[in-house]
Formats: sequence, structure tokens, C-alpha cells
Amino acid sequence: MFIAPLIFVFGAAVSYFIGSAWGTWGILMPLGISLATVGDVSLPLVVGAVFASGSFGAFASPLSDDTNTIAKILGLSVIEYAKYKLRPALIAAGITTVLYVAVTFVF
Repeated sequence: MFIAPLIFVFGAAVSYFIGSAWGTWGILMPLGISLATVGDVSLPLVVGAVFASGSFGAFASPLSDDTNTIAKILGLSVIEYAKYKLRPALIAAGITTVLYVAVTFVF
């Protein structure tokens, strides 16, 4: 029942540490689809959780190409800019996790 929120949290952690949305999607999409099929969970919900988790890392990770490019354009330290973006990203991830838990009761 909690496959979608767990996939989201796990994927967010993976994408943060590798800094790539595409890499996270490539790693977790087969796993998410398999778990959704076996666990009889809504497939679009799990696919959405995988996409959302990859987007989290692409936005918040200091290893992300977006973070590095924008930090260089703004003339900021990459670490300082990544720290600045991490707080709103974690708030959004927390809200998203709660909503995924709530939606699992509906679908």
C-alpha cells in the first residue's frame, strides 16, 4: 500500500546523491513498475512518484548540472547555492510524501 511514498523517498535520496534526474528515472522506473504490478498499486501513481523523485535530485543536489550552471551564472559558490535550495526542496518533498500517503488510501 505504501509503495508510491517509499519509491518517492528512496528515489529522492538516490537522485540527490547522484545528481541526475535521468539516472534516477532509469534506475527506478523498472523497479517501480514491477512493484506496482506485483503489489496491485496504481501504475500512474508509482510512475509519477518515480518522476517526482528524480526531479527532486535534479533541483536540490549540488552535483546537478542545473545547480552548477546557475551558481556559476550568479557568481555564487555551488555549495552555498545548493544549501539555499535544499530547505524549500525538503519542505516540498515532505508535503509530497504526505500527499502520496494520503492518495494511497484513495486509489
